[in-house]
Amino acid sequence: MKRGQERAAGLKPVEKSFGFRMMDQGVSCDEIAVKNSKLFVPPLVALAFGCTTKEGAPPPRSEQPVEITLLHTSDIHSRLLPYDFQISATDKRLIKHYAPDSPAIAQGAKDLVQMGGATRLATLIKRERARGENVLWIDTGDPFQGGPIFNVFYGEPEFRFLSFLGVDLMTIGNHEFDAGQENLARQLENWVNFPVLAANYLWDRDTKGAETLSRMAKPYAILHAGGLKIGVVGMGDLSSMLSIGEGTNSMGITPLNEIDTLQFWINYLTPQVDVIGLSSHLGLTGGDGYTEDYEVIAGTEGLDFVLGGHLHIVLDPPQKHFDKLGREVVLSHSGAFMKYLGRLDLVLKDSGDPAFGYEVISHRYNLFPVDESVPEDPATVRFLEPYIQELNRQVNLTRIIAYAPLLVPRFGRVKAGSQLGNIAADAMTNLRGVQADFGLNNTLGIRTDIVKGPITQDQMFNVFPFDNFVTKLSMSGREICELMSFVARRSAGRGCQTQAQFSSRIHLKLNCIVDDPYSSFASEVALRNQAKYNDCMASEGANENKCDLLSREDLDPLRVYQVAANDYIAAGGSGFRVLKFNPSKEPTDISIRDAVASKFQSFPTCRSLCVDKCVEKGELRTKAECEQAIEQMPLAATKNNSRFNCDYLGNCFDDVSNYHARFCEGRSGEDPLVYCTEFLAKQLAGRIQETGWSEAIAQQCEQVQNAQIQPSELDLPEDSEEVRATKAKQRKLKEEKLQQLECAVISAINSQATLNNLTLEEAVQQFDDLTVRYNLPKLSDKCDCILNAQLTADNECRELACVIGSEDNRLETELFETYDQAWQAYKKLPDLCAHQAHSSGPSSEGVDDNDEDRFYGRDEGSE
Repeated sequence: MKRGQERAAGLKPVEKSFGFRMMDQGVSCDEIAVKNSKLFVPPLVALAFGCTTKEGAPPPRSEQPVEITLLHTSDIHSRLLPYDFQISATDKRLIKHYAPDSPAIAQGAKDLVQMGGATRLATLIKRERARGENVLWIDTGDPFQGGPIFNVFYGEPEFRFLSFLGVDLMTIGNHEFDAGQENLARQLENWVNFPVLAANYLWDRDTKGAETLSRMAKPYAILHAGGLKIGVVGMGDLSSMLSIGEGTNSMGITPLNEIDTLQFWINYLTPQVDVIGLSSHLGLTGGDGYTEDYEVIAGTEGLDFVLGGHLHIVLDPPQKHFDKLGREVVLSHSGAFMKYLGRLDLVLKDSGDPAFGYEVISHRYNLFPVDESVPEDPATVRFLEPYIQELNRQVNLTRIIAYAPLLVPRFGRVKAGSQLGNIAADAMTNLRGVQADFGLNNTLGIRTDIVKGPITQDQMFNVFPFDNFVTKLSMSGREICELMSFVARRSAGRGCQTQAQFSSRIHLKLNCIVDDPYSSFASEVALRNQAKYNDCMASEGANENKCDLLSREDLDPLRVYQVAANDYIAAGGSGFRVLKFNPSKEPTDISIRDAVASKFQSFPTCRSLCVDKCVEKGELRTKAECEQAIEQMPLAATKNNSRFNCDYLGNCFDDVSNYHARFCEGRSGEDPLVYCTEFLAKQLAGRIQETGWSEAIAQQCEQVQNAQIQPSELDLPEDSEEVRATKAKQRKLKEEKLQQLECAVISAINSQATLNNLTLEEAVQQFDDLTVRYNLPKLSDKCDCILNAQLTADNECRELACVIGSEDNRLETELFETYDQAWQAYKKLPDLCAHQAHSSGPSSEGVDDNDEDRFYGRDEGSE
């Protein structure tokens, strides 16, 4: 039974409302919309047809429940290749619940796990499709931007992958426009064979690519599963789109009211389908005047389910919200960055009400981590190979730039300033040819943390995915005050978490008002006098924080200062209008990503830091003695070494060697027992004379022998269930231990190096000589590769810079719950910026909700 022809509270049928005939069942997905007005897609729906897919099973009997499966991905952000991820407490909880055997669970809080990758997602998609007939895969936007593959191919592999694997539909997200509207149109036309939805966008015919977008981007699609027709409306993001339009990437989109638009399409689809869903990239909770998933559910009637995106979150379990008529609507978000595949199973039954057709009577949810336990799909491996080869040709992604002994977070953990944001802003400020008084970057221009371990070129693209450049501006003290108060207003709605990151030469305080964000303001803005700071630091007993405090000077309202900014916000992006209209902008060709990489390389080396700590500890008296001690031993031996009191080198060796050893996977290995059996036989016969080496290798081989499964550990017919379970557990532990001991002889090499004060290179040479002299088995290809990885790490870590972030008090925040609290604090602040922001004190009087500062006060991305 289809939904009723008209709804009691709905709009009239389309042909009566707009005076022309619409096609009853939509048009096919590849049919071109007609162009006949200034907008290729006239308001509200003129010729903006949807599309239908081929019909499947026959309609069910009305009394029978029907189950359909919705596979859900969102915010893939170009993570077609696996990436390192420091698992959070939330992710660990989710993975433990849905995949308790995942290798990610065994990792420590500071360990990295590999997540994502198109080859693993493809395996899960194919597996879930094979488990049932009524399976649909919906992607809710932002497949673009976030990995280096986008910076090279501009979305081609992302769209080709979705087409290759057969996604049923996708909603357009905000980051699809990051390389321009014309690029999006070209990639859609060249590579997409599935419905692409955006019901709340109208395309301006004067913008490049609008014709293609108006033809290919539909307001809805009709899918078929279980004999039912499922109408899905797509809604693209608006909260970030306006911000992007303020930058260099003007999109020429006319936004439509989300609730009115959605209700119209629900009414239009009602006579044609059994179930209606929303594929949304709106966000979740609304705020700042924007309408997101919660609001559109509450403001419409007739939806059955919503699959959402944009906020990069997992709703576990999915939520149930009520529409205008009090009907339950299932709402699901399934995360981002290809970490998970969501599966939402809906049980539907004919409601008996002709106005609503089939309704959801129950649902269940599952989440599949896309981790190392998921095997790669061979067809997708072959599909990606040409892209990987070209990517590696253009960008050496495996190159290690520096080493991070600790996490360097993108957000402030204790104070408002971000360690990574401070480093990035400093890098922009101190560039040759820029040399600004201070620098700033938008917080969400930095997309992830620098995790503990080697900082690779690949990671730099993940952290700084946008191809932004440094722009230099001249600004008066008054303009800087205006800029800082704007940052305070934007930050107020986010718990006073600063929405800009600043370099080390500036100090300011953000005063955020919870119940009146627009009245928030900056105060105590001061700039460092660099000459005074340098003199202070040159004095005896210098202290960075003390010198910074002594060298601060209040802003001069009439003085012109030099500012280094991200070109995106310099062009007005994220609502930075005070920068947009600045006529003094001087663009540079300096990439922010490259500037930060150079800054990382300027940090002290891990070796020099350990030398300093060695001298401080006092067991070795001079730097020369410490240098010599490090030079004469393997770096692995510096870990937990009381002479150095410094684990930076030892940890670097572990992390960098493990990184290089990843590339040894897939090489031929061998059973370590084969090597050990032959070695121990020659040792027993007394044919090996080097006692130290003989004992070291024998010790490792004894562990290998102990890890072998004995006949007594095999299941016997008379064993009880409890005994069999115990034996199974023992076998599993031994198998894991044996796998770890596959290259056990390498541990012997390291122990000999440490014991005899040899460098790792010297120890390896001795082992090679021993192998030749006694005709011992050669290492397998895999073990030889792992040994070379350790040699490389031992050399690299002696020269790598050690990037360590630091907390500071250059940016402070105060969150006031009420306007009155802020007013009392304001009266005690006589400085320029506070008074310029509110010449008669903070006030929200006369502030209209449509004020442009509010309207544009959102960032380009979401987190």
